[in-house]
Amino acid sequence: MSVGVDDSRLDAGPARGEMLRVLGCMSGTSVDGIDIACADLRLRGDELLVGYRGLVSVPFGDELQQRILAALPPAAPGAREICVLHAGLGRAYGAAFARARDELAGGRADLAVLHGQTVYHWVDESGAALGTLQLGSPAEVAEALGVPVISDLRSRDIAAGGQGAPLAPMFDWLLLSGPAGTGPAGS
Repeated sequence: MSVGVDDSRLDAGPARGEMLRVLGCMSGTSVDGIDIACADLRLRGDELLVGYRGLVSVPFGDELQQRILAALPPAAPGAREICVLHAGLGRAYGAAFARARDELAGGRADLAVLHGQTVYHWVDESGAALGTLQLGSPAEVAEALGVPVISDLRSRDIAAGGQGAPLAPMFDWLLLSGPAGTGPAGS
């Protein structure tokens, strides 16, 4: 049996100037829920234009929240519990993404970005990040939305020599650089 997949959108990508509607998700160490923002992105020359569409916050259910808390250090959950939590978080993320798509994006999204729920961040004695584990199946999100999902950003940042927070340097630069030609804020 063969299954056909239309991945033509992945091959072509958006044309320069074409708008890309992106949903981005975070769930933090507070373990209180899922936040999903929606933005329209457009590339004009070398400039990235961003149109913020809003934010949806979805609290974790009590059972899922307790499972997350029970998996955090110093606990040592087994492979079964990690698998159950990974799938459960994926389904929760998928439902939250679908809600955000419907409420913020007019029922249309081109791409989803999932950081996942951090359950362990491995740092050595010198402070160097050596590994990280985020749970929440991106496949569940892809099935819920029917769009490509970018995930495991923290692991990629660590593999490239970072600390597992790939967006923090960019945010700091954007926040502190000020308008073009003015230099850093506060200078």
